[in-house]
Amino acid sequence: GVFFMGSFSVTVPIVVPDILHAGDKWIGILWGCFGGGVFVSSILLTLFPLRRRGLAICLSTVAGGLILTAYGLSERLSVSTALLFVWGAGAAVFINYVVALLQENTEPRMMGRVMSMYSLAFFLSAPLGYLQAGIVTSAFGPQVTLLSSGIVAGLLGVAFLVLLKPVRDLK
Repeated sequence: GVFFMGSFSVTVPIVVPDILHAGDKWIGILWGCFGGGVFVSSILLTLFPLRRRGLAICLSTVAGGLILTAYGLSERLSVSTALLFVWGAGAAVFINYVVALLQENTEPRMMGRVMSMYSLAFFLSAPLGYLQAGIVTSAFGPQVTLLSSGIVAGLLGVAFLVLLKPVRDLK
């Protein structure tokens, strides 16, 4: 939420006219490309679940950072729409498998507490991301915001891969 959605949400209304040189309708279309990727990938994950879900979560964070960085570098509408669809597909892996693995690996008596803390962290991350992205965008512009957020998110994903063996090994 902090580095992914915060950065995208804050910058898309600036990127569309200033970088991609497109009309306002493309703000919604770009959001729709992301959402379409989430939707299609969620259906595919239901039909063809991945075996190593913990590893998939970690890799989706690395890939998400790389894709956000590529989106930040993109100055073509066609490339940006494709990147956002793929980004949404990767986000579906994270969104669906984090919740499933949390529920599967939590004692029933602790389920309410664990899920409420996850929800709190998830819903607080977006406003924090808006704050971070707003500050960086005001100081350096939307592309720097997307690039720096993508790089930080990708590096966090690499750290997750290396340091979170218990998560990485979840099936």
